[in-house]
This record gives sequence, C-alpha cells and structure tokens, in this order.
Amino acid sequence: PDISPEKGWNYEIGTETKFFNNKLQIQVAAYLLSIQDLLVAERVGDDQFIGRNAGKTEHKGLEVSINYKDSLGEKLTLAAYVNSEFNAHTFVDFVDGDSDFSGNGLTGIPREKIATGFRVTHDLGFFASTNYQYIGVQPITDSNSLYSDSYQIVNVLAGYKTNIYNFLTATISAGINNLADETYAS
Repeated sequence: PDISPEKGWNYEIGTETKFFNNKLQIQVAAYLLSIQDLLVAERVGDDQFIGRNAGKTEHKGLEVSINYKDSLGEKLTLAAYVNSEFNAHTFVDFVDGDSDFSGNGLTGIPREKIATGFRVTHDLGFFASTNYQYIGVQPITDSNSLYSDSYQIVNVLAGYKTNIYNFLTATISAGINNLADETYAS
C-alpha cells in the first residue's frame, strides 16, 4: 500500500535523412527520460523481494543509425549498417537505507553500445552476413564501485532463402555466434 507508481516524462528529438537515391539513410535521435518514484526490488529474505519506491532517475542518450544498400553488379546486393547508442543514465535522487547513490550511473546500463554489420545477397537466394557488437563497461552495483568489463562479439552467417509460394518462404542457414569465443556477462 505504500508503493506509488513510477511517473515519467520523455522528451525526444530526431531527424532522418537520405542520400544517393535513398541508398544511404541516417537517423539521429536525442532523448531525455525523467522518472520519479523509481521502483526497485528490495531483498527481504532468501529469494524474496518486495518492490519499493527509491527516488528519481534521468536517462539521457543519443542514438545514431546509418544504413546503406546498393547493388554490387547485376546479381549481388550489399546492405550495411552501423547502430550506436551513447547513454548517460543516472540516479538523480536515490537513497537506500543509509547509502546515498544520487549522481551515480544507473546499474546495468552501459555508456555505449555499437553494432555494425553487412549482408551480401545473390539473386538466386544465397546470402552471407557478419555483424560486430561492442558493449561498454557498466556499473553492476548502485554504489558504482564495481563494473562489468566491456566486450566485443562477432557473428557470421551464410545460407539460402527461396520462395515456395507467394506467401511462403524457406531458409536454410548455418553460422557461428561469438566467433572469437569472447567471455562476457551480458
């Protein structure tokens, strides 16, 4: 009965632009999300948690997306992308017991994420793609005294896609996720 719902305001501004006959598309968005009466889980026993209000957070960020698609000769198509997020999510007002975490980075949120990749497709249905993902360091305690390491992952995929009927397609593919066998905690 003592819990209030989270309340927030979201402000966002963005733009999208296209170049080279729509082959290159760029989207940029900046946002600010302010949340009051943040709900957090408090441990009260073994595997027992209750929710309670803990304060106010501010989520500021910039997102950038770049997509490019073009022909590579008569039968091949290249599609490439870069997506990135740059975050500054913080506790504005967060007191937990005797500890004041105000001003600290929000737990579990990396400051940056970058994903990029490309896909080559043949008119006969064959395709190959690869993608790369970078996740920056992130606080794993409210006090920001402990951070997870940043990590990078590369995935590759190849396959074949065909239309069986106008409304039905079939795909067969094989790939390797985490090609470099990177050890990480998501």
